[in-house]
Amino acid sequence: MKKEDLQEFNKIIINLKDLFEQNRKQDLENFQKQIEEIQNKFKEIKNINLEEIDKKYQELINFPKLKTEKDLKSFEETIQKFKNEIEKRKEEIEEFKQFIQQNKNENENENLEKIDKIIEEIKNKIKFQKNKYLEIIEKKIQEIEIKNENLNEIEKIIQEIKNEIEKIKNEFYSKINQKIKNIQNQNQNQKSKIKILQSIEKTTNFLQDLSNKIQQNDQKLIEIDVPFIIECMNNFPTNEIIQENGCFILQKFTKENENNQIEIKNLNGIEPLIKSMNNFPNNQEIQIKSSEALLIFSGGLKHEEIQNRKIKGKEISKLNGIKTIINTINNYPNNQIIQENSISILINIALNSENKIEINNLKGIEPIIKSMNNFPNNQDIQYRGCRALGNIANNNENKIEINNLKGIEPIIKSMNNFPNNQNIQKYGCRALGNIAVNNENQIEINNLKGIEPIIKSMNNFPNNQDIQDYGCRALGNIAANNNENQIEINNLKGIEPIIKSMNNFPNNQNIQEYGCFALGNIAANNNENQIEINNLKGIEPIIKSMNNFPNNQNIQKYGCFALGNIAANNNENKIEINNLKGIEPIIKSMNNFPNNENIQYYGCLALGNIAVNNENKIEINNLKGIEPIIKSMNNFPNNENIQNQGCRALGNIASNKKNQIEINNLKGIEPIIKSMNNFPNNQNIQENGCFALWAIAINKKNLIEINNLNGIEPIIKSMNNFPNNEDIQYYGCFALGNIAANNNENQIEINNLKGIEPIIKSMNNFPNNQDIQDYGCFALGNIAFNNKKNRREIKRLKGIQLIKTAIKKFPNNQNIQKYGKLALKNL
Repeated sequence: MKKEDLQEFNKIIINLKDLFEQNRKQDLENFQKQIEEIQNKFKEIKNINLEEIDKKYQELINFPKLKTEKDLKSFEETIQKFKNEIEKRKEEIEEFKQFIQQNKNENENENLEKIDKIIEEIKNKIKFQKNKYLEIIEKKIQEIEIKNENLNEIEKIIQEIKNEIEKIKNEFYSKINQKIKNIQNQNQNQKSKIKILQSIEKTTNFLQDLSNKIQQNDQKLIEIDVPFIIECMNNFPTNEIIQENGCFILQKFTKENENNQIEIKNLNGIEPLIKSMNNFPNNQEIQIKSSEALLIFSGGLKHEEIQNRKIKGKEISKLNGIKTIINTINNYPNNQIIQENSISILINIALNSENKIEINNLKGIEPIIKSMNNFPNNQDIQYRGCRALGNIANNNENKIEINNLKGIEPIIKSMNNFPNNQNIQKYGCRALGNIAVNNENQIEINNLKGIEPIIKSMNNFPNNQDIQDYGCRALGNIAANNNENQIEINNLKGIEPIIKSMNNFPNNQNIQEYGCFALGNIAANNNENQIEINNLKGIEPIIKSMNNFPNNQNIQKYGCFALGNIAANNNENKIEINNLKGIEPIIKSMNNFPNNENIQYYGCLALGNIAVNNENKIEINNLKGIEPIIKSMNNFPNNENIQNQGCRALGNIASNKKNQIEINNLKGIEPIIKSMNNFPNNQNIQENGCFALWAIAINKKNLIEINNLNGIEPIIKSMNNFPNNEDIQYYGCFALGNIAANNNENQIEINNLKGIEPIIKSMNNFPNNQDIQDYGCFALGNIAFNNKKNRREIKRLKGIQLIKTAIKKFPNNQNIQKYGKLALKNL
């Protein structure tokens, strides 16, 4: 008897014990219910006075109660005896185990006879114990003598209990008999299988015969003993015929249904398939059947949950199956079936991040590319190749390797050769999109004319949501930080299908997310594209998307990103965004996701760009949009991007009197000063910080607050640290000029902090920059006003000569003439 059979037999004995225990508890519960039912019956009797009912009730209760306690004690003793009997049976089982161990090498027939004898003995003991148990219960029921007018009703209840017990008994014996019969049948089958396994010839013949029957449909797959097939393959790993037939049978069994796949996996049946492929690399049939089975195990090409396919793919990789699959692709470059199966397995295996790395390490990318090049007219290989490369490309090193191996070109060719194949178009867009998250790859895709097939695909299949989704992603990634690609997308009319896609599928969150992402990248620093997006009514779907999905953080992030880039340096777009009520969703997004750094960054960027318009500045303040910018800067003091865009946004918003007051009321000056102090080497923060303080300082109350917060010093430091940055010098002069205007304390502080010298140096370093000359004169004039000490310092640093030179050099610049002459007057 096999170890599994012995375990099964042990389970039967344990189940018997549990069943007896369950019956005992049920009998006790039934007896208690009987008493309760009798009580309820008496309560229902009518036309008897209450005293008589109470009297009969007490008589009924008192009598059986005494009897019941005695009976229960006797019954518990019986149960204890039954437990003892169970323990004896446990000892018998141990003896049975020892018997099996001692006689495992004896004749099978003799063993089976002894096993049958022991089973029969145990069966008889179980039967005897159960009958004895039933007799005690029946006797107990008979001893309950309750004399009252409802005796017939009580007897009826008792009979129902007896019937139920009889029913349980019959079911019990039926199950026991079936279990014992199954064990006997299994032992008989096992005996014949052992004989087969004792001979290679018999095993070979058995599997060959079974394979023939399956091919001729004479064998039902459901009747196949899968554990035995796997055992055959494991016992004879070097027998090619056994392995070939075993792979064939498992492949057919696997293909039948998902339950079969689970059974083979649980029986560790994947391993012999992989071993067989490794042991017989030159046997095409083994490679084909095993790869087909492994493809099914890995999840096939069904669109089931990615997580499930990840788990299945990991099972194969644990058994070193990746190397096996790659070897098979390389060994049979001309076998299309093997190529299709193997690439498909890699599709699923590559869903796991560790497996992507392993595929590259094992040089598994190249055979996929070769296969696509070798079979350009095989649509299945092209589709699977695009899909596999797309999955593998979700890894930075793999993206580079695909390009190094010239893997971009076959994807583009495939899309061009099969424009009507939606799977190739879908996974071609996806592959190019993933590969394009790399600067060199973006350039290569454009050089190989890879942008056009993406746009054509979106135009040809406007109702295919997957193609629209992956198309938007691809164009967005290809356009990111690449001006030539942005121009090419516009030249190929690629903006329109993105906008159409967003309009056609307003409820598809992926399309909305990547539509915003694509438009944002295409619009970045490209004025013509910004204009085209507006002309094609592309601003509205972005705003709608943000309003429709207020809880989708990615849509909010890329929505802010897109609106910010579309608004940059384009006044018409700024106006259009405001007209379409696009400022409000940006502010809401920042308020709803205060901990999302990307949303805060792109929110500040968007509001900063949109605010370069007088009406928009007012609208931002009306919608309480200044506060989230300040909060963002306070919440992320170490994020340089947020600090930079925050300073810039506040600077643009502050060129409005009411907004200047609101910024100060909301304590918005302090984070600007802190930002400049925290990032003294960041030129953008220094520039936008000076710019913001200049604009805010136009308000007299704000002048005082800037000095109180020690905000003059970072402006002076910034000018000293970046003497060659014209913007910092320009805004620095302008800021110091505003801060000094009509404020004696600030004038004194600027001089104390050696702030006059960088103004003069700036005018010396940029003699041809009229803005610097203009605001240099403006600053020196305000610093000198009614302050003798400052006048002397300006004269000492030869500031008067610089002012005169500027007046003389730019006679047609009215501001220089105005502020220069005013400065000379104050000096």
